[in-house]
Amino acid sequence: MEVLVLEIVNEHRDKDTLTSPPEEWTTSKFKDEFFLNLVGVIDTNTSVTDEGPYLSDRKYYVQAKRLIYWIPITKNKELVPPFVINLSDLTPKVSKELKEFIKLNNEKEVNFLLKQIATKFFENINHDYTHDSVLPDLIVRLEN
Repeated sequence: MEVLVLEIVNEHRDKDTLTSPPEEWTTSKFKDEFFLNLVGVIDTNTSVTDEGPYLSDRKYYVQAKRLIYWIPITKNKELVPPFVINLSDLTPKVSKELKEFIKLNNEKEVNFLLKQIATKFFENINHDYTHDSVLPDLIVRLEN
């Protein structure tokens, strides 16, 4: 009987998938999915234990921890180290949505969105310090 129930559920799901229109992402959904995509990226230069990766193994948290106290003390603001997001770390769906967002918006809006996404990493390390000291000079750069 359990197998029959599973077959009915799967049959119903497949029908919904075939008839439902493609999902359109709002800007808020896009930011959340982009951030969650980056959170899942493991730094291959750190060791992962049998219990799974730790926060210190997460590539973008490692980068944020490295930059959080350097960004505010850089005297020459032209030399502020950027928070780098590698396009190769993005899922195809997030990458497609990013290309669409870039196509539909100006550079200022794209930079603002990227800064909002990167800010979440810094906030999770030290919220108040991020808003007081890091945000004014935070630069986010996309790389291949």
